[in-house]
Amino acid sequence: MLSCVYVHAGGKKKPKLHKITSSGTDVLKRELSEKACRRKFTFTLVPKVNDWLSVEVLDGKGKTSTIEVFDALGNFRTCSCKEFFEQEGSWCVHLAALNGIEKLGWSKDKAVLAWTFQFAKERIKVPMHPRMYKTGALFFDSLQGVPRTIGKTPAITENWTGYQKYKKGLVPLVTQLPTTNLPSSAGLLGNGLALYPYQEDIFQKMLGAKRAICSMVMGSGKTLTTIACYAHLLQNKPKMKKLVIAPKSLCLQWISEIKRATGIDATFIRTPEDIKNISRFPGVYVSTYQYTTRHIEEFKKHAYDLLVVDEIQFVKNNDTKTWKAIAQLQSDYFFGLSGTVIENRLDDFYSIMQIIAPGALGPKWKFNHTFQTVLMLGTSKVVYTGVKNLDILKSKVQNNVFFYDQVVLPPITHNYLYVECNTSELQVHDEYKEKARLLISKSMNTPLSHVEKMLLQAFLLKARQAANCKQLITKNKEPRSNKIQEYLNVLGQVVGRNEKLVVFSEWTEYLDIARAESDALGIKSVVYTGAQDVKQRDKAVKDFQNDPTVTIFYASDAGGVGLDGLQKAANNVLHLELPWNPSKLDQRTGRVYRLLQTKPVTAYYLVSDGTIENSIENLLRSKRDIRTQTLQNFV
Repeated sequence: MLSCVYVHAGGKKKPKLHKITSSGTDVLKRELSEKACRRKFTFTLVPKVNDWLSVEVLDGKGKTSTIEVFDALGNFRTCSCKEFFEQEGSWCVHLAALNGIEKLGWSKDKAVLAWTFQFAKERIKVPMHPRMYKTGALFFDSLQGVPRTIGKTPAITENWTGYQKYKKGLVPLVTQLPTTNLPSSAGLLGNGLALYPYQEDIFQKMLGAKRAICSMVMGSGKTLTTIACYAHLLQNKPKMKKLVIAPKSLCLQWISEIKRATGIDATFIRTPEDIKNISRFPGVYVSTYQYTTRHIEEFKKHAYDLLVVDEIQFVKNNDTKTWKAIAQLQSDYFFGLSGTVIENRLDDFYSIMQIIAPGALGPKWKFNHTFQTVLMLGTSKVVYTGVKNLDILKSKVQNNVFFYDQVVLPPITHNYLYVECNTSELQVHDEYKEKARLLISKSMNTPLSHVEKMLLQAFLLKARQAANCKQLITKNKEPRSNKIQEYLNVLGQVVGRNEKLVVFSEWTEYLDIARAESDALGIKSVVYTGAQDVKQRDKAVKDFQNDPTVTIFYASDAGGVGLDGLQKAANNVLHLELPWNPSKLDQRTGRVYRLLQTKPVTAYYLVSDGTIENSIENLLRSKRDIRTQTLQNFV
């Protein structure tokens, strides 16, 4: 008799999840329980033809897996899904869902209860086998005709149910890098360009891996190294197709560098007709993240020989449209470039690796459990932080991730300047910070609605703005903030040394306020923001480089990544506020602290003391430690 039951999170009552403790096993099962109850599964009890029970599981996407129960108590179970085999027979989302309806009572629906009763009735008919262990899963060895147990690290055999299907779908996740007959970049680049020894090493590794993350420190030549890879591949396939996906502000720079290094004219994709030309005319094509995402259905029709994703940290969230779009593109070689591949948490790295080497790190819940520690436990969520088991992580990705941070540069001084807010600014800041705190507390016990999430982001933004300059909130002319006064003090010191200064803020309104103050002092400046067209931004860079009367380069985060040339004019950078992301700070500073810088660099950080920026400062250090520990372990 066949019976079906649907399990999903759409009911009026919230499903009962595992009661969580700090033990690793409980956290792991909790993660799977939450994942399972959000999914829609159909469970079908298959008529019994063997000593064990079989349950077919159909998910909402039409994929089928088979759960097999080998003992009367239901403790020994296997599943035919890929996730179960990847985790060496330990657990999977299908087993978590079955456990949820059978033992945790996720649903009170009468049909569900009837199915659960029927399942239990059939399960107790399964004979008890003499060889039962406290740990491990039981499977049926069809070759010997007997049941066997497997432990945490099983010797998976061809006879394990479903393994053949898993094996056929398994793609080699790690390419063994060659040790002999390594390619050479000698003579590949024109205009007298050549790779440094460390770039040559990365060049060889990228070509050997075919799918790789190049995570050299900012300004160390990721672009030129990747162009050398293209030039090498071009020798064997003159009509190859290369697609470069980059932030809008860097697309023309890519076109210029490709022309300078190889003499080849790249095409900047601006229209659907340009996409169609990829099939008609092999060559190099450059597109923005936004345009690629909007037209992904057209882009994915083409098979590429080389795909380059610059600043790949932009796709660190696998829930975004951009990540889902880029994950659909097919290419023989796939290189992701970033000087800050881990921006906030180890989760960023996981999402990027899912594009570079899908499946290499296993399912997300297992990755969290293995490589991060639990920071906070709530009724509705588990918050992870930090890193652990880095040796294991390195073994999984060492042939796909290439990191270098040994570029010899002049010394850099990080100067944190703490500024007290005035009373009116602090009052507005405290009001918004308290509103945000209440929502954060609620989120640990009850998932926030979409509106609540938006409000939380807005409250945090307003608190940060109030801590910097009240005018950002009121939009009216306000007395000069203490932050702006401290900025003017630093500016006076820089001008006194006859040097130039690069000033960053993520808020263009803040740049306008700061620029109005410097204009009043008669100090000449230029502006670089995303609101400007390419010609205006290019002119701002050239004026800053070549005009000795231009002292300040005001930039939004549009100038925070990939922008080259500022180091030729300035050796001072100032951050008006602290962003949440340490990589954003490091990328900004990397505009002047990079190759061709000849003077000692000073980075100024203005921090509003006694405000949310103190918490952000501590968080930035923690996040930066995670990135440093992880990537340096790959060297």
